[in-house]
Amino acid sequence: ENTTSHITTSFSSGSTIFGDTTDDTHQFTGSLNITGSSTLFGIQRINYGSDSSKYLQMGYNGTDHFIGTAGGNRNLHLSATGTPGNADLVIYSDGNIGIGTGDPGHTLDIVNSGNAELELTRTGAVSMFMQAQSAVGVIGTSTNHPLRIITNSGGAIYVETGGDVGIGNPLPPKKLSVTGDISASGDFIGQSTSTGSFGHVRMDGKDLPPIFITG
Repeated sequence: ENTTSHITTSFSSGSTIFGDTTDDTHQFTGSLNITGSSTLFGIQRINYGSDSSKYLQMGYNGTDHFIGTAGGNRNLHLSATGTPGNADLVIYSDGNIGIGTGDPGHTLDIVNSGNAELELTRTGAVSMFMQAQSAVGVIGTSTNHPLRIITNSGGAIYVETGGDVGIGNPLPPKKLSVTGDISASGDFIGQSTSTGSFGHVRMDGKDLPPIFITG
């Protein structure tokens, strides 16, 4: 085993090879500046062993900086621990991205042993999130702002911060406010209060008389 503590080398052309076996270790202290002069500037390839057909590639193509895999359908794993099997972020060759999973089955897959969460925040304004809990899925705002669910770029369901819900009504005055007709195949059921009374059915601001159906 040979050890070199310091080396200064300059080549005008050709390639430089460090080591002669795959178990060699090379440590650089300070800055390592690598440049290229082909159509793709500064492209660097990191091969696995002697197989030069599959490699990690990073560099600058004259417009953008990039890092990725090349040579076949290879996935890119990024890990804070340096352990590929425990990748924090995976980019599959088909474009799927996994966070917390090494096998993303969708365009974006987020997996966590606890609650898996996705949060979107506008600086100084609304924060909204989606969360997968152990027994329920949650979607809503985590700031004091209402939630609007839209279809075809138009508002459909509005949930106010106090819990009032409007269907077709962005400012629901009651627990449930519907703009338009209501169709139901079941019953409308009112629960009695502590005094035994029920709620009222109102039309145009007036209470309707009770309706009893016997049969």
